[in-house]
Amino acid sequence: MSRVEKSNGKVFWPGNPVPAEAILEYFKEYCQPEKLSGRILYGSTDPQAYRTVENLFTFRIGIYHDYSGKYFMRAVYDGVKEMKELRDGDIFLGGYNALSSIVSHNSEEPSFGNNSLSIIFHLHHIRILYGSYSNGKLFNQYYHTPKPASGTLLLMVRTLDSIVREVGCPREERCRFLLIALMKQLSYELEQSIALAPAVHNPLAIRIKDFMDHNYQSNINCSSVCDILNINRSYASSLFREEFGMTMIEYLYHLRMEAAKFLLSSEEHLKIDDIANYCGFDDTSYFIRVFRQENGVTPAKFRSNSKSGSS
Repeated sequence: MSRVEKSNGKVFWPGNPVPAEAILEYFKEYCQPEKLSGRILYGSTDPQAYRTVENLFTFRIGIYHDYSGKYFMRAVYDGVKEMKELRDGDIFLGGYNALSSIVSHNSEEPSFGNNSLSIIFHLHHIRILYGSYSNGKLFNQYYHTPKPASGTLLLMVRTLDSIVREVGCPREERCRFLLIALMKQLSYELEQSIALAPAVHNPLAIRIKDFMDHNYQSNINCSSVCDILNINRSYASSLFREEFGMTMIEYLYHLRMEAAKFLLSSEEHLKIDDIANYCGFDDTSYFIRVFRQENGVTPAKFRSNSKSGSS
């Protein structure tokens, strides 16, 4: 049975944030139908593996170009853990909770450039990342949507995940057409978010928010976030509240409570202690107290209500 673990207490740095307009340029370049005609690699969950924070409740799409034998994708392909050489134009579809990583064949970095576009559907947001590596330098830009996938887009992701997990039957054509449709839907939603955005958030406020988005499960608080980002806490607190209408600690608890509710309703085998720990609480009693204050019921009662369909 798979379990949840933290990543050795390390914090995750998401890269260089850019506005939606900037990431949309890379998105449109790499998500044209002709760019999605390469080989599809199907990644699934390793039932024997620990599910780390980076892979928990995510569906990922990776589009790779200018790769020629120097790098390999390590993943679980239809239940078999192995490394496959990345070829130019490859597409990786990682089903929910799929474990994957790119590894170099040797220690010598290639002199040619390689480019990738990653779209990762997280619990709290969608992460769109463009990365390129050339002559020893990494260029890494990302955009996080304000909200997770929902509606039509979420239905597409879940359908694609279901097809990815089918073994021993044709998937290629169905996945490819659905992938193209999903890209068009996401492009449409990105353009709509740009058109409807009332204002551009302060880049520092976005960096604070994104850092908490990726590290809420770690032992962080407002002080440690500001220390890591090397910013004044008083200034950061005022800026965050002005930009997002809530304090940093309120947002941190929001992330943790949403993750806790998801785990309680979807992972019956996890103990309350495990869920508390995953959500950044070292003290289970404190987690139960905060959960009850925020949701009106204890975690156990919330789980019971979820099983019975109660609100």
